Amino acid sequence: MAEYTNAEKADMILAYGATDCNGRAAQRLYAERPPVRRTPAHTMFARLHEQLCETGSFQKAARNRDRTARTELDEEIVLDMVETTPSLSTRGIANEIGISYSSVWRILDDSALHPFHYQRVQSVKECDFAPRQAFSQRYLQQRIANPFFAASVLFTNEASFSREGDHLIGPYILPDRLTGPRYLIFLEQVLPELLDSAHVTAATRTSMWFQQDGAPAHFSISVRNHLDATCIERWIGRGGPVHWPPRSPDLSCLDYFFWGQMKSLVYETPVNSAEELEERISAAAGEIRNTPEILSNVRRSMKRRCEACITCGGHQFEHLL
Repeated sequence: MAEYTNAEKADMILAYGATDCNGRAAQRLYAERPPVRRTPAHTMFARLHEQLCETGSFQKAARNRDRTARTELDEEIVLDMVETTPSLSTRGIANEIGISYSSVWRILDDSALHPFHYQRVQSVKECDFAPRQAFSQRYLQQRIANPFFAASVLFTNEASFSREGDHLIGPYILPDRLTGPRYLIFLEQVLPELLDSAHVTAATRTSMWFQQDGAPAHFSISVRNHLDATCIERWIGRGGPVHWPPRSPDLSCLDYFFWGQMKSLVYETPVNSAEELEERISAAAGEIRNTPEILSNVRRSMKRRCEACITCGGHQFEHLL
């Protein structure tokens, strides 16, 4: 979030004085006066006045980078800013108030508040209903025909590969810009090594189903030819023997479970570097991998989701879960 200008801060002081140092009244007056601009939290006025009295300017007082102490006023300002504008980032709040990023995290944590990461929900179109229902029916039929089918599907996503049964494969972080040739290299060279590392036996691989969504890289001719040759009628995806319904993250265990669980572990505390982020991703995957009941619950959830999808005629169904 951008810093308030000196002109904006001067107008805040004028509004604060005009309302006899009443923060909420000053907030209303500031919002009413032209020009139209963002309105600060009501506690901002008292803090700005205090800062002006202490330093004689609108510049924040110099502080050491390792300062972690916080005041009751800091806490009040943080909580008020979150209540007034919930979309503010924790880093933006820290920069605006002039306290450390970690202090903002601790204030929120002490108040049982947690940063919210916006996630778009894919809208299901009318043309998706039949494919979603058909996939769900096919999945349940396969479960009936083969009791081990649910544990034989290798669900994939852009940054990690997870087997829905007894193994968690990876994670392996793919390039930001994934092309068909790059993805093919992954399938041919990297995926076999990941399966080896997870001790997936040759017998398991011959019965394993491979799933991918309809991303452009997945739909390249070379990738589909490779899957046709190696999976032999046992892959799920756009253009595959079993069609993967578009806009259906609610039917992929990676989307409806794995990413949320992993992010809660990875972002439990602030991440300071890309290297630390990768280390945490690996550690989070290890924690999930070492908790077998989690994967069992995911397997049962997939069955319930397919049943709910059929019940709703391919429409969105999560309200039934």
